[in-house]
Amino acid sequence: MSSLAPSYSRLLDFIRLGRPLHLFGGALFYTIGATIAQTPGGAFQRPVFLLGLAAMLAIQLVTHYSNEYFDFDTDQLNRNHTRWSGGSKVLPAGTLPRSIALYASLGCLVIAAVPVVWAAILSNNSLRSILIALVGMGLAWSYSSPPLSLNRRGLGEFTGAILIPGLTALYGFQLQAAAALSRELLALIPLCLFQFAMLLAVNLPDLESDQAVGKRTLVVLIGRKQAGRLYSAAVAAAVLSLPLLAWFQVLPPAFAAAIVLALPIAIGQIISMARGAWQKPNTWEALGFWSIGQLMAAGVGIFAVTLLRA
Repeated sequence: MSSLAPSYSRLLDFIRLGRPLHLFGGALFYTIGATIAQTPGGAFQRPVFLLGLAAMLAIQLVTHYSNEYFDFDTDQLNRNHTRWSGGSKVLPAGTLPRSIALYASLGCLVIAAVPVVWAAILSNNSLRSILIALVGMGLAWSYSSPPLSLNRRGLGEFTGAILIPGLTALYGFQLQAAAALSRELLALIPLCLFQFAMLLAVNLPDLESDQAVGKRTLVVLIGRKQAGRLYSAAVAAAVLSLPLLAWFQVLPPAFAAAIVLALPIAIGQIISMARGAWQKPNTWEALGFWSIGQLMAAGVGIFAVTLLRA
């Protein structure tokens, strides 16, 4: 029994290394895209959906594992980490060899290729779905990994905003849709803005350790105060986007209500930033939690509207 304990513990550490809780957001956004693709009377392709979901989750894990490997230097120095920032803390603890994260990331790239090709063969938009998946795989690797290392060049927040809600949902849409695009994909705008704000929030505690190793996130480049202001602007834009798009009849009126679940959280976050949360370490844990909360609440609201319209 005692001989099994170390192996079980290492397995749990490996699972933690992949930060599985973050996969739920990707699954939700992918499902939103697939739901937007449904038209009244249209056939939902379940095998294609499941294959695409498997591909998307594997691609997301590429980012998680490569981030753990290539951010090892800053994670070691980080003294302000929260449950939402500073990585999983598995590698700095020394319970697993650092190399396992790199092998896992490369392995997930290879694994993702199988459902990507299989789903494309079965889908209505084979070429477009493969192109989106390839772009997603490239960005997932390049977020933390050389040669681009986007998150070390002030582009990580923008890349994450485009990749996670945007391309993930677009991939789900393309696998199911008969058309190339739909105006309802504009409903992804607040999700991209909330994702951008969330990445700013989780990078706030890492500023000193990132600076020390030359990792130039957007928070490092503009400082915490300006990052706090940019955060509030992104959240305000996210809240206003769907009502404005509905007001100008770009989206159906029902989408104006999709943001209701996220609205109280968003207001609270803007007030918190106005009171200086950007500079108060004792608020960073809650700031990260509620930043994820408003993103997920908006996602659930948008999914509910798209599901009712399908």
